[in-house]
Amino acid sequence: MQWYDSTHVCTTQYYRDFVFAPEPRRVAPGGFIEDRMAALQLADLLAAGRAGHAIYGTYLLHAAEAQVSHIDGKHFMTEAQRRERGFPPLPTALAPPSSPGPCAGDDSSNTTD
Repeated sequence: MQWYDSTHVCTTQYYRDFVFAPEPRRVAPGGFIEDRMAALQLADLLAAGRAGHAIYGTYLLHAAEAQVSHIDGKHFMTEAQRRERGFPPLPTALAPPSSPGPCAGDDSSNTTD
């Protein structure tokens, strides 16, 4: 679990006191937050294991379904909805048959109407 360039839900105080704190300087003004925070968090996780996670405050609101995807929403459509809109079937690498939620693959993705 680390920072991605997706939706973030946190207080402005967290950004002021943690992300943009002058000491230690994690992200310089104008810097790419997600890239820098992800690298720092990964280094802390590798060095300290799970104990290195808590200070970052990154948690899933609901872990039963896919949480990171393109914001265009195409990966959250059913295969029928994708066909109706002219999108190709979802690649099986993105939708393994065993995955839960709307990204789960189904046998109909490889058929034509």
